[in-house]
Order: sequence, then structure tokens, then C-alpha cells
Amino acid sequence: MRTVELLVDEATESAVREAWRRLADAGLPSQARHRSPTNRPHLTLAACPELTAPIRWELAEAAAALPLPVRFVGLIRFERPTSVLAWSLELDAALTDLHRTVWDAVTADNRPETLNPLHAPVNWSPHITLGRTRRPGAFTSRRIPELPPPTPAGGPAHHPAQFRHGDGDAGDPLAAGLTVRRRLLLRLTEGHRVVVARTVAGAGSVLAMLSLSGCGFLWNCTDSTAERGEADVRVEIVDEGGRSVGVTAEVTGWRREPHPQVPEDGDEIHFGIRFEGAGQGGEPAVDVCAVDGKREVLGCQTVYSSEVFGPEGPYTGDYYLEADSPERVAEVLLIPNDQSIQDRRTCEDDMKDGGGVHPPDPPELGEQL
Repeated sequence: MRTVELLVDEATESAVREAWRRLADAGLPSQARHRSPTNRPHLTLAACPELTAPIRWELAEAAAALPLPVRFVGLIRFERPTSVLAWSLELDAALTDLHRTVWDAVTADNRPETLNPLHAPVNWSPHITLGRTRRPGAFTSRRIPELPPPTPAGGPAHHPAQFRHGDGDAGDPLAAGLTVRRRLLLRLTEGHRVVVARTVAGAGSVLAMLSLSGCGFLWNCTDSTAERGEADVRVEIVDEGGRSVGVTAEVTGWRREPHPQVPEDGDEIHFGIRFEGAGQGGEPAVDVCAVDGKREVLGCQTVYSSEVFGPEGPYTGDYYLEADSPERVAEVLLIPNDQSIQDRRTCEDDMKDGGGVHPPDPPELGEQL
């Protein structure tokens, strides 16, 4: 799948990357976690299976409208199969016209059923993504609006935007000035949107470059898995880079007993858990494992701090864990790696924005911690 994207000017890119950094530092899903060198702040206009020669001629003419001043209007949250936090852009007349031109170009030479309906003018909501995850409700914390810096603001740009040229063909009408990038279309479906905060800013940002995907560049994308941390009864939770997220988790106790809703299933492991520091920007998750005397795994499950609530308040509660041979359980341990980062696209999934360091997989039965 090919996409047509707009890149922003340097000042706006710097502001977006700062927002990415703050989300990552708070332990939240962030585009900063995608280590691909081609991962840049961008606005997607359309996606299609093919960018044929007629489409490319139309896009070359559309590029004459750039650079295009835009206005950021605040944070927006989308709840689809993925949760998305983004900075929303004002859909003014100039941006509307540019998007309509691009949409008309791609629809003229691609079957309608092959296009993403969210990019159709009636549905399109222009935004620049700050974070994305497959975990529903990941951006519902009341502190979310406080984390990113103010939306990019200021007067009109003082320098002209410049087009980049990348691996174009001499006979290509776009070769004289357009960025060439590879990007796979993310699978999105119809969803609703919720405005989280709205701060009107000056129209100081500029959509500077028209970017086309899938036109001959090969991107350097690698996948790796973070090293699993040492399991213990109390752990300091770390991100995929081994950095503390500022939250500790502790097993407060456990016992064998049947689950009250399914007592006929026999004993399970009823354990208590407490997260200290959660809610102050980040709400991580950890794998909880029941082990025998040799620390061999008898059963594991992931516990999200955002879902823990008990008589003592938020972030303290109890769960039931199914274990293979519960009579052999000697300890209940926590693995310190944060598992709340659910956007684990590999290079195979997404050559441009995928890859990077992924959290370790949950331990398998019989594995020694």
C-alpha cells in the first residue's frame, strides 16, 4: 500500500518530537518508540494500492500549493481497533482544497473498495500522531493533556519550505522535488473521536513537503527483543530500553483457593498486587508468574495497573491466576518489563514505522525465571 503524506517544517517537527519524548518518559505509548530512521512527524492525506503515472502528475501539480500554513487546535483521541493520541489540525479552506485534490487523484485510478474510507473528505480528520497502541483506553488518564508541550504556535513561517528529492527517476514528474518514502497503510476502521483538550494556537506551522510512499527506497528496519529483567516479589518496572518508568510493583501476598465464580475448577492462585507511583503520567503493566521451588513457571498472566482497583483504592487489588499443578506453587513473582506497550509492529508489519526493540514475550510453562 502507498500513502501520500505531508511533512512539517523543522520547528514543528521539533515540537512533535518533544511531545513524543514526554509521552515515552511517562511510560505511555509514543511514536518515539519506533526506532526506524524514517519515522518522522507527518500528516497522511490518502493511501492507495498504486501510485500510477496519472496520479503522480496530479500530485506534482498539487505540490505547487506548498508550503502550506496550518493551525494546531489541540489534542484529540481516536478509539478504533487502535487507540491514538494526536495533535489535531484545523481543516481550513486551503488544507481542504489540497486534500480534495489528492483524494480525487488517487480515486481516479484506484478502485474505491481498495481505499481507506477514513481518508475520504467526508471522514478525514487531519492530525499528527503522538502515540498509538492496541490497548483500548490507553490515553484516558486525566493527566494526558498535561504531558505534551503546548501545540506549535507563532506567526507565519519565516523561511520557505524545501522539497526533498529521493531516488526519483528522471522521467518522473515528481522527481524534481518530492520526498520518496516507503510506508505501509495501517489497518483502520470507522470509529469515534473524543476531544481531550483544545488550545487554540497561532498558525505558525507549515506543511512543508509532499511525501509519496513505496517508490523505490529501501529502509533500514530491524527488530529486536528487550532482555527480560530479573523476576522478584517486588520490582522496579522498566521500559524496553531498560529505563525505569518510575513505578514499582509488589506482590502483597498469595494463597491457593478456588475462584468463587468457578469453584468446581479447583484451586487457583489468589494473589494481591500493588503499584506504587502509577497514575503520575504512566500506567504500566507487568507479567505475574506462579513458580515452583526451582522458579520454573507454572502459569503467568499480565496485570495492567490501569485496571487494578480494590478496597484500598486504585492500583491495589487482587487477582486469580490459573497454574499448572497449583499445589507445586512456591512463589508468585513479577517480571519488571513493562508490557503496556501494545503497538508491537514488526518490520514485516510496517517497514517504515515498525521495528525497534519490543518487550519480551511472557514466559512459557516450565521456563525457569
